[in-house]
Amino acid sequence: MDSDESTFLQKIQDTSRNSHECLSEREIQRAKVILNDAQCGVRILDEDARAHLRIALAPHRRLPTEILAQIFVESAEDYFPHDLSVSPWALRSVCSRWRTISLNDIRLWRRLTISNTYNAYSNECRLSFPLSFILDHLIPSEGPFSISLSAHNAWKTMEAMIIPNLPRMIELSLSIDDIFDLLHLITNPEFRIPEVVALEFRILPGFPVLPSGLSATGNVIAERGLMTAQKLRKLELSCAGFEEICRALLLLDFPWAQLVELDINNFNTNVLYTLNVLNQCQNLEKLSLSFTQRHSQPQPSQGVVQLALRPMTLPHLTFMELTDAEDHVLSFFIVPALIELVVDSKYLPVNEVIGLITKSRCKISIFRHPRPATYLFFARQLIEVLPHVKVLICTPGLMQPEDLRDIGSGILLPYVKVLHCTARSPHAFLKMVEALVSLARSEENKIGGKLRKAETQNWEESQEYGAIFERLGEINRENGTLFTMRQVR
Repeated sequence: MDSDESTFLQKIQDTSRNSHECLSEREIQRAKVILNDAQCGVRILDEDARAHLRIALAPHRRLPTEILAQIFVESAEDYFPHDLSVSPWALRSVCSRWRTISLNDIRLWRRLTISNTYNAYSNECRLSFPLSFILDHLIPSEGPFSISLSAHNAWKTMEAMIIPNLPRMIELSLSIDDIFDLLHLITNPEFRIPEVVALEFRILPGFPVLPSGLSATGNVIAERGLMTAQKLRKLELSCAGFEEICRALLLLDFPWAQLVELDINNFNTNVLYTLNVLNQCQNLEKLSLSFTQRHSQPQPSQGVVQLALRPMTLPHLTFMELTDAEDHVLSFFIVPALIELVVDSKYLPVNEVIGLITKSRCKISIFRHPRPATYLFFARQLIEVLPHVKVLICTPGLMQPEDLRDIGSGILLPYVKVLHCTARSPHAFLKMVEALVSLARSEENKIGGKLRKAETQNWEESQEYGAIFERLGEINRENGTLFTMRQVR
């Protein structure tokens, strides 16, 4: 019985072992099938990846469009002006291969610049290419795109190309020579820009504009719906007819409140009128104002000018650039969120800048005054109201030795990392650098958050200039900094 039992148990064990072995083989076969399918999928993915890689590594995709355009403009068979305004369709004239590439590579056609040539002597104007060619071959047939148009005495031709494609444009720049044509366009009932994010209007200089006091707005405003521009965030106006354009936009209920970036370049307008426009732009984050001809006195016919005499608060403004603006313009602003301030003028209005900063209670991180000058002393009072500045670029400002000493000791500008100035004494600049390095080593044994880059220019002759320059080089190599000094004669 025991032997029979043991035999039975042995058979059970053998059967169980065989069952497990058969099951393992089935699992192995199933695993092989799964693995084979996975390998096929991997091969397909690898082939797709290699195909994408071949496309990505193609020569015309490795270079920026601007470089490509310039290379092939030079290689074109026909004559093209040596600029980028006619690119990239100049690629068509190189060879049949590049003709195919240029017409099928959508990447090259998402940003277009189209201009018609102008002969000032014969007063002849013509498009670089026929309009039918531009419509059929250059503008993408689908998807969003950006376009920049410049027209001399050929606006009707350009208008026929703009209106049908407005719904797909995301950036639109218009440069023309007649403000009447521009007003006619923006008051056209079909001028609707639902997808445009950035819009630029430019009246080309050197051509007739509106006479002073003449309003063209009433002649071109027709009954139409309000301007459709739900996504518009950036507006650039560079023209002599700034007031006329603004009046037309106001009548059309232009969405000033949704702008976050505004760039105004006025050739001949009242400064206070410009400031009144800003009253409606409460969500601005970036503002650039440039005045080539300044008129501080308001004209009697502009009763709304008095509104700008009150301080204007722009609560979200983080960047402001003023070019050739009169000093009192700064007194009209209250900008509590301002981070970067650029004042580009012949001299720095120190008192007005100090008033703007103290009145707004803003923490400036970047301050720039790039206009060259040799007579300015950089006021210590201004430095003291910039305790949080990290980038200070004021090359024309002469830094006094005591100011450089206090910067080196951390009393002034404790967070500055980039400093461009003119040191009244090169020795004082070197002492400032050495003090900064010594202070940083004593605190953190490294430069860390201290000044890492400083550039100065020396207006005085110094026989020890070479030795100072070598010493700065040693400090840079030891600490990974960039302290430089250059001689200006």
